[in-house]
Amino acid sequence: MISTKTVDLGNGRIITVTATCTVSDDISYSDGWNINLGRKISRKVVCSVEKDGKNICSGDFCQVVTPDEKQRYPAAVGSIADSIYLGAESFEKVKTAYDAAVAEAEEPEAKELDAKEKARVEALDEMYTKYEPTQRPYGWCDKCQSCCYGDCEAA
Repeated sequence: MISTKTVDLGNGRIITVTATCTVSDDISYSDGWNINLGRKISRKVVCSVEKDGKNICSGDFCQVVTPDEKQRYPAAVGSIADSIYLGAESFEKVKTAYDAAVAEAEEPEAKELDAKEKARVEALDEMYTKYEPTQRPYGWCDKCQSCCYGDCEAA
């Protein structure tokens, strides 16, 4: 699905947030064999900035400002495409539109796939924590955390 939200920042600047979420088959084209690897989610969010009807830039909405950027633009809280820096008030407006567009573009099947992936990762984490203490190499020493075969106690 595609969702578009528009924010008017004044001074003739209009920011358009377009979020896209699609679920499709993940096909691996391997030496003439088309192997279906299952379903995959593709998410993309693009912010475009227009001033007086002209497109200035488009790119990602960045919620982090590096120290170098902060030194050049002290009031900056976020940026769009690393070229348009936003103050606190503008940042909150764009962030609200960004979150609304992403939530609106989300497909129901994508939510199901995310839940399945989260359950799979949790099951793997549980399995690794369950078997990790018993799966140690021969000669492993818990005292020095290496394979010293007890030499650390002899010294």
